[in-house]
Amino acid sequence: MSKMLFGKKFTSYFIPFLIFCAVFLGHNAFCDWGKWIGKEFVFREMDRCLQWYGYMDFSKTLDFSEALDYESYVGKRGRIISVLIKEYLKVKLETGEIVYAFGEVPGHLSGVYFVENYNEAKKLLGRFIWIRQDRVGEKEQRLITEDENVSYPLKHLEKVKVFGIYTKLLGHEIAPGLVKLRCHARIQMPMANYERNLVRFDMRHSYDESPFFLKVATKEAKFGLIPYKRGNFIEEDPYDLSGINKILITFGLKGFCLGMTLSEAEKVLKEKGIDYNLDFSLPSKWDKHGNWYIHFPYSLYLGDVVVLMEASPFSQIVYSIDIFSVAPRKKIEEFLVEKLGEPYKKSTVSREWYKPGAKIDYCLEHLPIIWFTNEPLEEKSKKEAKKLQSELKKRGLKLEEWLKEQKVRRKQGFDVKRWHEQRKKEGK
Repeated sequence: MSKMLFGKKFTSYFIPFLIFCAVFLGHNAFCDWGKWIGKEFVFREMDRCLQWYGYMDFSKTLDFSEALDYESYVGKRGRIISVLIKEYLKVKLETGEIVYAFGEVPGHLSGVYFVENYNEAKKLLGRFIWIRQDRVGEKEQRLITEDENVSYPLKHLEKVKVFGIYTKLLGHEIAPGLVKLRCHARIQMPMANYERNLVRFDMRHSYDESPFFLKVATKEAKFGLIPYKRGNFIEEDPYDLSGINKILITFGLKGFCLGMTLSEAEKVLKEKGIDYNLDFSLPSKWDKHGNWYIHFPYSLYLGDVVVLMEASPFSQIVYSIDIFSVAPRKKIEEFLVEKLGEPYKKSTVSREWYKPGAKIDYCLEHLPIIWFTNEPLEEKSKKEAKKLQSELKKRGLKLEEWLKEQKVRRKQGFDVKRWHEQRKKEGK
């Protein structure tokens, strides 16, 4: 077998990246690098203990057992000029030198960042972003620092301000021949080098697959770094509902909005002469909380659809609006792109957008569904559902009894908002 397959390149990087691709990127991981031809990149600065290993995704020949050395290439620019075979790339440096790269993950080469990504990140300077802690399959984010012993917790949707970009690749040598790269999962791998024959990838913090870090500050004036990975944060204020409610109007849902109460929704439906069903979904293995929902037939550009609005148990505030359609999938997607622009995230089964005040999902499986969801209101609903369980236990009521009580109050013109305000005054 050739060295190209079983040298340092394979043993040190192929298996970690294979695990990463399988877990985080799915079957779309090994995509065509062709669209990256012409992209420029910069060789990143590294912590001292990492410099010895050089730029391991790059070599002067297609035998990747010899990586490009750190001192000769740090800070230099390069450009992908062609794809040779699958993930093997031909690269031209600013000096005119031709080298080769091996990219298991499209858009990511270890030890470099793409200029295009850097320029996109610069647009965030001076702006606020909101941290996401609901990323499927990923550990909770922390605000890290250059000191591996100092980091700070971050709450879901915590607001932080971006004040800089940090491109240095962080790491720490914990023993001769052992290096700690702050990434996602613990992986130990032998290297084709006799002096330092083991590299330890400790992926707790550094996210080697992200191109660089954003320097951010919290409200409490804690400063640190978060990886520049678009799924890690939201760029628009998730608490500001005005933006998404304007979008709902363009969808033909005039009069309906996230943040309205069920009573307000009922009033709109009666004015439009639309029949609807109002009920409470009982907790299930899919939804452990339960909530109010109201659904009704409607007519949009997509044809006849069913609209489902979900609301919180006590305050009865709508946190999600779902549209079920039997229109052709291509027609739905064209409609969504026209209204929302290109999706933020795309897979074979879904599309995802982030807009002011909402996350918008389009599920292509089975009956196509479009979800408009406000995360802060959804979190509030979950908290209310837990309170409901406590109240039922305290009063010795079954859920069905509580629901009957709510329906009686509704028939009597019971004002839910006023009732809660009164309970708050009474300290209940």
